[in-house]
Amino acid sequence: MSRTYIPHIDWLKALGMVLILYGHLAGWAPLAVFPPIYSKQLGVAFFLFAAGYSLSLETRDRRRVVFNRLFELFLFGIAVALSVSVVSVAAGGRPGLSNYEPFLGGVNVVFNNFPANPTSWYLGTYIHVILLWAVFSRRLNVSATVLLLSLIVEIAVRALLMQTAGRFVAYMLVPNWITVLLLGYFFGRREGLPAKRPAGTRDGWSAINTAALVALLAAVTGWTLLAPHLPFEPAFPFMRLRVDPAALGELLVSILVSVIYLGVTWLVFLVVKPLQSPAAVQFIARNSLIIFLAHMPVYFAIAPWVEAHASSGFMRSAIFLMVCLPGLALFSEGVRRIVRPVALRDRVFQSFGEYSSSHIM
Repeated sequence: MSRTYIPHIDWLKALGMVLILYGHLAGWAPLAVFPPIYSKQLGVAFFLFAAGYSLSLETRDRRRVVFNRLFELFLFGIAVALSVSVVSVAAGGRPGLSNYEPFLGGVNVVFNNFPANPTSWYLGTYIHVILLWAVFSRRLNVSATVLLLSLIVEIAVRALLMQTAGRFVAYMLVPNWITVLLLGYFFGRREGLPAKRPAGTRDGWSAINTAALVALLAAVTGWTLLAPHLPFEPAFPFMRLRVDPAALGELLVSILVSVIYLGVTWLVFLVVKPLQSPAAVQFIARNSLIIFLAHMPVYFAIAPWVEAHASSGFMRSAIFLMVCLPGLALFSEGVRRIVRPVALRDRVFQSFGEYSSSHIM
């Protein structure tokens, strides 16, 4: 089934992927830390905003949407997990069984740690997002009031989980991302697919987009200058704020997390919304899943060699970024051309349909 192409979705995916790689591979660099979060978390926020936006436009049968959205995730996710296990065992290490937890209904999100391949935590969260959408989509009407209520719940639940279940659980569970997800859903429903518009045309750059860009640069600059003067303590994935009582500090951190997630994502969306997506942006967006899944195992594999041959942190990060962004994107493109996951997905779905029909008869 043909789908209308939305360029700003690719922009959000590509920018999100760059932020995630920058945070993982150049953690020493400016803006990698953005108290009380780490800037790579904004990359995840961009992906979930894009997911909410695109889900709001779905008109297909929910079973087909769930199958389509999760097929490649399981196909490539399990393939990467198996590859990591084989290589690790062959090198005398452990099989990294925690990498399979996301595929068991996303159970990894209730453990206060990441899987052995750290980025695979997101798979469990995304599975929950898609299943929740399937259950509630018919009754989901996101308004400004719903967004406000969601924000209040998100802040309260995150603060409570940080104190009780641990910071990793507070980070991975859907409530940590619910408002940015619903914000994407809100804009998707509000704007809809471009109707009666010639193919390839976009709204032009306007004063709103300029104001969003200026506001984004001012906010990032201002917070970068102010944050070092506030009593933040290193912690992961959310920093701590040294105030009494400690519960107040966690609540303030939770408020700041939501403000940064929503504010930056909304402003970036406004900036990229009128833009066409060039071939490079489409290329990264199209291959973002394999880049996301494989870049940390690749980093772990090549780190000893890179650290032995690169004399500076800048050179090491540059090598890591080249290997893990264009390098993995090219690898992913080759894999996708060989496997043809869309055609494979459609054949599998059709086979399940024929199997179900034959047994019902």
